[in-house]
Parts: sequence; structure tokens; C-alpha cells
Amino acid sequence: MMLLKNKKDVLDIKKTGEYVLETDIDMENIVVSRLVDDFRGTIDGCGHTIRNITVSCNAEYDEQSIALINSMFNATIKNITFENVVFKINDNGYSVHSAALCALCENSRIENVVVKHSCSTQLPLVYESNSSNYSHCCSLTSNAKSKVVLFSYNDKII
Repeated sequence: MMLLKNKKDVLDIKKTGEYVLETDIDMENIVVSRLVDDFRGTIDGCGHTIRNITVSCNAEYDEQSIALINSMFNATIKNITFENVVFKINDNGYSVHSAALCALCENSRIENVVVKHSCSTQLPLVYESNSSNYSHCCSLTSNAKSKVVLFSYNDKII
């Protein structure tokens, strides 16, 4: 188990492993194309917040996935808030698959997760899902007037 205590720890999240957020972490001045891709581990936020991170991406092809965590397989993310996530997406005329948390989520569990973000368009929490479970999760735009809430029933997002 790895404790996440600072910016460097968050940026060092690998594809596998068990991560526990020990405190709120301010990622001010950090710009990433994503935090992690092909995630197959566990992140437990323990009720803490990761704030002020920018996801910046220039699309290079059709159907490119853009999200805070690009893809999750047999993974768990729970009890965490991502606050003031800024998405700077240049689609370059391509059709992109963008989401606030995860673009592709398979056989994974997302529980008590909130993503408060700003983007030129409304982003769902998850773009595409297969056999994943969600409970008490939402994606809020920065103006708090737009909200996407996900709850699960079997394999369907409702």
C-alpha cells in the first residue's frame, strides 16, 4: 500500500497498486495529459480531496480518449473528491471520447467519487462502461448548475 501525501506521490501513481490518500493535496500548477492510463489498482481517498489539476490534451486521432484516468480495468476508486479539475481539450476536428473521471471503465467499482470540473462542454463522469458498479458518484461543472449523477443497477448506468 502506498500513501499519497503530496503532488509527487499523486503523479507517481502506477497502473497497479493500492493507494490511500492521507491528506488533501493541492496540485496547483500541475498540468497532465492524464493521471494514469490502464489503471488496475485501488485508490481510496479516505474522504480527502485532490484539487487544482489541469488536464491538457491535443487530440491526434478520431475516438481518442481524454479523461483524468484514461482507462480502468478491474479497478476501484472510492471516497475521493477531485476539485477544480480544469480540462483544456483541443479536439483538432477529431471526435474525442472525453469524461471527467474515466473514458473507459471495465469491471470496476467507483464509489463516493465527486469530480468538480471546468470544461467548455459538459463531461460525463465515465464515457464508456462495461460491468462496472457506481454508487453515490457525480460530475459537477464549475458553475454548479450542471450535474451528472451516476448510480448503478446491475451493469447499467441510470
